[in-house]
Amino acid sequence: MSTDLRNRFDQALQAALRELSFEGLAFKAGKRKLRVSAQGEAVAELSFVHLARADGVHLLARVFDGATCRALRALDLSPLNIVLSQDLLLISSLSEDGKQFGDEAGGTVRLYPAMDLQATCATLVDKLKAFHLRRIADFLALSPRLPDDILRYPADYAFPAATAALAFKAQGREADFAEFVARAKAKKFWGFTPASIVQARERVFGSAG
Repeated sequence: MSTDLRNRFDQALQAALRELSFEGLAFKAGKRKLRVSAQGEAVAELSFVHLARADGVHLLARVFDGATCRALRALDLSPLNIVLSQDLLLISSLSEDGKQFGDEAGGTVRLYPAMDLQATCATLVDKLKAFHLRRIADFLALSPRLPDDILRYPADYAFPAATAALAFKAQGREADFAEFVARAKAKKFWGFTPASIVQARERVFGSAG
């Protein structure tokens, strides 16, 4: 990838991100970065990472603050993954199960000299709104959609069992947590260890049963 192509893509992307809007979130667009705020506080950051060998770009999004993050930290849970100790939701387009961000296998957007960069970046913004920002917003709000997202991408969550428990509690659906855990255990999902499930029940619901 040439330096000129990379720079032109960065400029087109930053211009597209400056026009981005999403209910309940505010944004500050920088070079290959998008800072996300909710209720006046910075809660997340999206990074657009150039991959020289792939001649493309992939997305890395991390959520590090907000009410849900504070609630999880207050539970004083045993860490499952040191990489996720600060970023309680970490999304990489490289591990997505479809072309949610990229147009190539492996979650990248391939760049080439003749491409329409403005159209490409407009499409990327639409994809962010439809998928990645929706996931972030659902996490921040403990949305009813959040447990299903955890089942789809358990490894993206620092504390998948506890995050799901908080969502069920917020929705007044504590009784549904047992079925959720059974589904996760049946598929042998990452992060649903016996200890993490007991911790989630005890510290979110006040009961290990």
